[in-house]
Amino acid sequence: MISKEILSIESFDPLNVNIDYVYETIQLLPADGHIDDTQAEQLATRFLRCADYCSDLLAQAIRHVAGCETAMKSTRADAIEKKIASGVSATAAKELFGNDERFIKASRCLATAAAWQGWIDHKYQNLLKAHHHCKEIMKGYMLGKPSSGWGGDIGENQYENVNPSEQRTGVKRGETDW
Repeated sequence: MISKEILSIESFDPLNVNIDYVYETIQLLPADGHIDDTQAEQLATRFLRCADYCSDLLAQAIRHVAGCETAMKSTRADAIEKKIASGVSATAAKELFGNDERFIKASRCLATAAAWQGWIDHKYQNLLKAHHHCKEIMKGYMLGKPSSGWGGDIGENQYENVNPSEQRTGVKRGETDW
């Protein structure tokens, strides 16, 4: 069940959200992509917990975007009414509402909220991918496969060091098939 604290956006400002935990967790992913099988279990858990934290932030971001959209529509309508009340025709008012201070502020709020939502969604998706990558490493370790993907099968490939045309025709280099 979703708690009221998670969805509360009163005095919510995406520019003041503490995202240190997200950055710290993302920094745990090695730059070369190699994760040792002993690290994989710990990292999988950390990535999943951080993704859960990001999902809470994403819920707030979605709610914040909706609030900013509503505010923008409301200020648009107010700005148009204000222009009409000042003697501007309805057609001109619809074209000139964009220079209203409150509408500009609401537009900026929406742009910031949408950028925040996109950023946190991207981090959420990347953390889930990292979690699944760690799970695959653990699964490979349990099945006895190294995480590098190399199984040590030297010489078992029947086409090793074979010319690709030999694979298609069966004729070795220097021989003729006639």
